[in-house]
Amino acid sequence: MTISDVKEAFLACDYPFYKQITIECNEAVCILYSLHSSCQKPITLQLSSRDALMHQIAVEIIKLRCLELQIHQNNLVQKAS
Repeated sequence: MTISDVKEAFLACDYPFYKQITIECNEAVCILYSLHSSCQKPITLQLSSRDALMHQIAVEIIKLRCLELQIHQNNLVQKAS
């Protein structure tokens, strides 16, 4: 797989918010970022097949959104104290 394949998989997942894609052996490394916060998350994706890649991207997007919610919740708790 190439960097173009990885970019296409991100677009197929409707999530074009990534940067610094590099590929080494059978892994792609990049940084997911959010448009809603300053949250960023480095990820490593296994490049075995397009379907598996899209599944991994979807899982990583869910993890990023969970991290965002956790940060937001912590901020609300701090403001309330």
